[in-house]
Amino acid sequence: MRTAWLLLVLGGISMSLLWVSAQPQMGGRGKDIKIPGYDNQNRLNSQIFAKEGMPKGDQLIEITGLRAETYSYDTGAKVTNMIVNATNCLYNQKLKVATSDKAVEATSGDGKLKLSGVGFRYQQTESKLILSNRVRAVISRELFEKEKGK
Repeated sequence: MRTAWLLLVLGGISMSLLWVSAQPQMGGRGKDIKIPGYDNQNRLNSQIFAKEGMPKGDQLIEITGLRAETYSYDTGAKVTNMIVNATNCLYNQKLKVATSDKAVEATSGDGKLKLSGVGFRYQQTESKLILSNRVRAVISRELFEKEKGK
């Protein structure tokens, strides 16, 4: 009787250990990540897309294949204002800031302004991009003439 009871208890413990080891592990590499940002009217005003992300410590994610988009609304319709592309960066989840010392490219939503550089800081809550080195801007003639004619 004692032996049967002991085998039953040990069998239950073994089954519990097998169930726990089969559960997915948290904190690992993720793919096809989306990090939305919202304005004070709870409208989507920015979004970060990443091909892959890996936790790198307290609130930090190493992102590869970054694409960040910012939006505004014109008579209720969502308009893309800026698109930022970079091969990799660190994203601080608490501050909602992406930083890198690598190459970055940014384009206005209408494609009339293109920026590139090496090293950047993208503040998601403010939709603010700061390029730090070897900055290059290409402004379409149409945009320049439109601004000049105001």
